Amino acid sequence: AAVPRSVQAANRAIFDAAERNHQMRGMGTTCTVLLLRDGMAYGAHVGDSRIYLIRGGDIFLMTEDHSAVMELVRRGVITRDEARHHPDKNVISRALGSHRDVQVTGWPQPFAVLPGDRFLLCTDGLYDLVDDEQLLATARDVHPQVACDRLITLAREAGGHDNISVAILVMSTPHESTSAGMRETRAIEIPQ
Repeated sequence: AAVPRSVQAANRAIFDAAERNHQMRGMGTTCTVLLLRDGMAYGAHVGDSRIYLIRGGDIFLMTEDHSAVMELVRRGVITRDEARHHPDKNVISRALGSHRDVQVTGWPQPFAVLPGDRFLLCTDGLYDLVDDEQLLATARDVHPQVACDRLITLAREAGGHDNISVAILVMSTPHESTSAGMRETRAIEIPQ
């Protein structure tokens, strides 16, 4: 419950800043939060930025987009594959800062993290252009910074022009532990 409450507090701060500065009014942002504590992972999100878990040879989407198209998928009107190419795929139904209160989706329960697990957090500027198989192949076996750079390059080569953000956290194996028990690398490309 603490993670969703923190996201709600961030939402109020963004909304209040927009109330003070009218040039910011109506602007919103998506958010993913991953908290790792005592070997457990907690997550929450608003909008269509995503959290993926890479475990062994598999990739798992850990969030569900708050978007008009995903609502069509939930209702069985279109498939997930059709959603990827839908013209309204980037119309989000929730964003931080657009309203005083926001509904945050938090994971119902934390889960145990295993050594070698990787978490990939990203914006739609990445996953719209790089499919899950490419995400997995690029992010699972190489150094996190190299993987982030390669993923951004793949998205740019596929026509990416929006904010492309990606972060990869690698849970250390017992023989390569760090003080925090993980390595984090992030790469963000914002077009000029």
